[in-house]
Amino acid sequence: MKTIFSNKVYDALKWVCIIFLPALAVLVRSLFPIWSLPLGEEISATIVAINAFLGACLCISNAQYNVSKAQDNQDAYKEMLRQNNGLRDDMVAILAEKYEAFEEEAKAGEPEKPVE
Repeated sequence: MKTIFSNKVYDALKWVCIIFLPALAVLVRSLFPIWSLPLGEEISATIVAINAFLGACLCISNAQYNVSKAQDNQDAYKEMLRQNNGLRDDMVAILAEKYEAFEEEAKAGEPEKPVE
């Protein structure tokens, strides 16, 4: 699953949402009335709305990234298990061969003992 933003864009937008836009909204809300500039409240509310929208997009992108990362981890875990199962199967085959060779050697080297 592809995320909405690349890591570089995500980091830049995160900074904009967490630092820049809230500071800008406070600046506009504070300075516009001091300087008797019009529409300070409306501009500040617009900045906050844009910030909320970008924050929602970042949350979606983050969730998609986490799902993608979890899927990658799951795939890596499955591959590791597959490799370990292959090793286990190889070890069982080797041990079975060694056991058969040991049994044959034991039978060839010793006469059968009578049961007492």
